[in-house]
Amino acid sequence: MQNIPLPENPIHQRLADLHLAGTPLTDAALKLGLSKRRSNAAASASRVWKRADVQAYVTAIRAQAAEGAVLTMREKREFLARVVRVGISALEPGGPNDDLIAEHSTHESEMGSSVKIKRLDPLKAIETDNKLSGEDSESLALQEIAAALSSLAPSVIPQDRM
Repeated sequence: MQNIPLPENPIHQRLADLHLAGTPLTDAALKLGLSKRRSNAAASASRVWKRADVQAYVTAIRAQAAEGAVLTMREKREFLARVVRVGISALEPGGPNDDLIAEHSTHESEMGSSVKIKRLDPLKAIETDNKLSGEDSESLALQEIAAALSSLAPSVIPQDRM
């Protein structure tokens, strides 16, 4: 498995991640606060998408996904959704949702045997999904910073850094 070269700007990486997960570029740019107007967001997204560091990142992600070496964003989010949605009653060791069990133990007694199951944490899954979707507090803060920077005079921020 090769190292994935990260874009210089974390917001550029988020734009690429959102687009690779199926979000149209313009919508991703609006969500990340690259611009408040749709027409400007389309232009900003296009500039970011064409950057060499972003393209290198996208190429590496696609190559690893094609090899099956990494999970796609969709696969990660589908698994996290299962963690949240599958109830404890649907869990049994060796069953179809066995991958959602953190640990289990079997207890024998005079009344028979019972299985104690500890499932993966749904709240942690929601937090992780929020991070992947850019809806966590850190991502929201980055979006606010990006929005503030985009409102500055164009001469302050070079176009290749947008």
